[in-house]
Amino acid sequence: MGERIISKLEEVADFPDHFLDSLTNFPGYKLRVGDFRVIVDWEVAHETIYVVTVLRRKHDYRELSGLREVWGTWRE
Repeated sequence: MGERIISKLEEVADFPDHFLDSLTNFPGYKLRVGDFRVIVDWEVAHETIYVVTVLRRKHDYRELSGLREVWGTWRE
């Protein structure tokens, strides 16, 4: 599955607006890859996409609440 996610991220790099969906009530975006959701931070100005975490589709997004405090620190 890792290879499929990497392949999809490479595809997204050319047209992120088309592939990435905004998260509701949380900064960041989600990318659908089969039964998984790749949660990413997109730094538009530098055209950089940071993978934050990968979740199974059946899991809800409550796991993201723990990331709220550190969101964006990987840009430094």
